[in-house]
Amino acid sequence: MLVKFLDLIKANREIRKTYQKRFRHVLVDEYQDINEIQNQIIIDMAHPQNNLFVIGDADQSIYAFRGADMNIFFKFGIEFTDAQILSLKKNYRSASSILNSAQNLIKNNKRRLPVNISCVKKEDFPVQIVKCGDQKDEAKFIASEVEKAIGGTTHLHIDSGMQITDLEEFQFNDFAVLYRNNSFAKFIEPEFLHKGIPYQVIGRNNLWQRREVRDILGVLKMFILKDKPSSLNLIKSKIDLENFRKESLVKVRKIVEKSGIKKDYKKNAEALDNIEKIVSMIEDMEYSSLEEVLSRLSLISRETYIDERANCVKMMTLHQAKGLEFSHVFIAGVEEGLIPFIKEKIEKELEEERRLFYVGMTRAKYRLYLTYARKRLIWGRKEKRVSSRFLEEIGDEYIQEKEFARRLKKKEQMKFF
Repeated sequence: MLVKFLDLIKANREIRKTYQKRFRHVLVDEYQDINEIQNQIIIDMAHPQNNLFVIGDADQSIYAFRGADMNIFFKFGIEFTDAQILSLKKNYRSASSILNSAQNLIKNNKRRLPVNISCVKKEDFPVQIVKCGDQKDEAKFIASEVEKAIGGTTHLHIDSGMQITDLEEFQFNDFAVLYRNNSFAKFIEPEFLHKGIPYQVIGRNNLWQRREVRDILGVLKMFILKDKPSSLNLIKSKIDLENFRKESLVKVRKIVEKSGIKKDYKKNAEALDNIEKIVSMIEDMEYSSLEEVLSRLSLISRETYIDERANCVKMMTLHQAKGLEFSHVFIAGVEEGLIPFIKEKIEKELEEERRLFYVGMTRAKYRLYLTYARKRLIWGRKEKRVSSRFLEEIGDEYIQEKEFARRLKKKEQMKFF
């Protein structure tokens, strides 16, 4: 669609002028992640007034694999010579140890605009670098730290004498576990289940993949766009759409009630709960028409949907964490071959991997944990692992190193019999 639109405005001067007159000001967010086709559209839409405002951070350019070209960011001043450039130099999210260690890391990139960012937060805790025996130790440590900060989810925790953090009372949704690829989740989940810690793996079995949710979207399309029913359930529905559309004040809840969807799922408590989630989500939106509701729902990413109403630990890849923030962040698998996800020193790729790690680190507001294992199960085989070169770039001033062992040696184990 982008290619076709660009071809259209390049080939037809009148159409291009129509859009240039319609949009007198052009604002672009996440400018560091655009591609060349998007850039050409932006330039054409901004001319001739050149009332263009862009905002971005070259240190957070992490989508080269999707075609993003960071060079566009650096060439902005060449294309728009009269542009005024403002640097935002205050960070309101992260504690100083997190911010400073992240700054130490990203300074190793050659292709960047150096900016000295100052921290606003007063609270400060050293960044924890934790060496674990294997992936099970790593999972055990993460679950234990969540439990400790929450105040204990098991009697084992209470008996251990762990102290509740003195920062504030935290909830499960204040925690995030980040990793380079989704395979990490399967090792952490059993420990969360064992300790009764609720969690959501972003991108897996999410709400948008559920049949009942697709049925709701089908009803809305049927009602608003006069589409054909998208499922057998809707074909059986006896809703009189033509008369229903004539009613002056139509609400989404009313549409769902009259569609008969709930009757189809009356024996499925989880499905009914999901239907209520979607309806409530729509009711919380600010919208001027049902067409706008459908449009906004279609823009929600199915892969990165986060149920913000659910009080649970969020587990996701580093890419999925872009733009989010959490009080406590764990980055697991900070090892060579994972973070960075390359074995050879290819400077361009290494710098993007460093930016990705920088993005992950700066998701944390209060506490940041970076974990790695001495051994890890890779493709069914246990392999020796080496900590990431990025950990050496953080510097010693803002970190605290520790080792976590899940199992005691035999001579240290307590003998009961």
